[in-house]
Amino acid sequence: MIEACLVGLTGYAQTHLGWIRENQAKGRIRFRSITILPSEQEREADAVASLIEEGVKIFSSTASMFEEGRGQLQLCFLPTSIASHKTLTLEALEAGCHVLVEKPLAGSSAEAREIMDARDRYERMVVVGFQDLSRRDIHVIKAGLQEGHWGNLESINFTAVWPRHHTYYQRNDWAGKLQHRGLTINDSPANNATAHYLNMGLFVAGDQPNLSAEVASVDGDLYRCREIESFDTMSVRFKLNTGLHLRYSVSHSSSHQLPEELSFRTDEGELKVSSRSILWHPRMGAVEDLTVDNVNDGRRHMVDSLLDHIENGSSTWPHCSLEIADSHVKAIEKMHEQLTIQTVDEESVIQSDNITCLQGLDHAMDLARKEGLTFRELDLSFT
Repeated sequence: MIEACLVGLTGYAQTHLGWIRENQAKGRIRFRSITILPSEQEREADAVASLIEEGVKIFSSTASMFEEGRGQLQLCFLPTSIASHKTLTLEALEAGCHVLVEKPLAGSSAEAREIMDARDRYERMVVVGFQDLSRRDIHVIKAGLQEGHWGNLESINFTAVWPRHHTYYQRNDWAGKLQHRGLTINDSPANNATAHYLNMGLFVAGDQPNLSAEVASVDGDLYRCREIESFDTMSVRFKLNTGLHLRYSVSHSSSHQLPEELSFRTDEGELKVSSRSILWHPRMGAVEDLTVDNVNDGRRHMVDSLLDHIENGSSTWPHCSLEIADSHVKAIEKMHEQLTIQTVDEESVIQSDNITCLQGLDHAMDLARKEGLTFRELDLSFT
C-alpha cells in the first residue's frame, strides 16, 4: 500500500482528498499525513478532528511532515498555488516522494527546469494535474491526425467565455497577479481556468507521440477589464514550431457563458473537443462521436497512472509529463514576453455588483469561433 500525504485541506485540495480516499478504499493508498496551516486548522476544526480520528497525522508545515515521513512517505499530492509548485515539489522529491502537482507546472520555464532536474536526480515521478492528457481519446485523435485519418490538419482554434464574479479575483492573495511574493505566476485564463485546453492544443499539435508542439511566436491582444495586474480577456495566435497556428480566445468578463470548444480544422472537416465529448464533423456526411473518456474519467486515469508507475514502473493509462507541461509554461512565458496587456476603455465596460462585462465581447467571440480567427484578424479591438 502506498503511503501518501496531502498539502492543504480546502479549495481544490478537497478534490485531491477525494482521490486519496477513493484509492484508500480500494486498498492502494494509506493516507498517512496532511499539512494544514494553523489558521486553517482553526477554521476547519471539525474536519481536522475527523482526520485525526481516521489516524491521519496533522502537521503545520511541510518541512515537519516530510521530516517525520522521510523514508516512509511515497507519494505527495500538491493542490497548491502556482507560486508554491516549484518549492514544494522539490521538497517532496528530496524527501523521497513521487508527486502529483496541480497545473500549471510552474510560473517560469526556469522553475520548470529545476523541477525536471530534481525529478531526474531523485529518480522519482512527477505527474502534472492536466487530467485531459489522461483521456484516451485525446491520444487517439493526436495519432489519427498524424496519420491523416481525418485529413490534413490546417489550424487549431479555442474559444470560450467563462464568466467569473468579482469574488473569483478575491478568493486568495494571488488571483489576477503577474507576480506574487517575488515570484512569477502570470495568473490568467490561459494559465488557470482554461489552461487545460491550451495544453491539449499544444499536445495534439506536437509531431511526436508523447511531446507537445513549442510556441515560436505570439501575436494578438491581451485585455484587462478589471482592476487586476494580469488580463481577463484574450485573443491571440500562437505560431508553433510545427508550422501550425493555434488561436486562443477566452474571457471571464461577460454575463453570458460560451461553452468551451477546442477545434482542430482539417481539409476534410473539424474535430471538436469539449470537457465531455470529442465529435468529428466531416464536410460531407454524418457527425461521428469519438468520445472514449470525459474529463472525470481523465482525473481517475491520471491518478491510476501515477499509482501504477509507483507500484509497477509502468501503466496503461497516459498522463501529463513534465516535458508536456513545460511546453505550456513556455507558451505562457512567450506570450507575456511578446504582448502587452491593454487596459480596456471604461466606456466599453459594464460594471455590476458581482460581475464585469465587456461590451461587444459575445459578438466578437461568436465570430472568432465561426471564422477560426483572432479578434485582431477580424479587425476587432476593445481599446
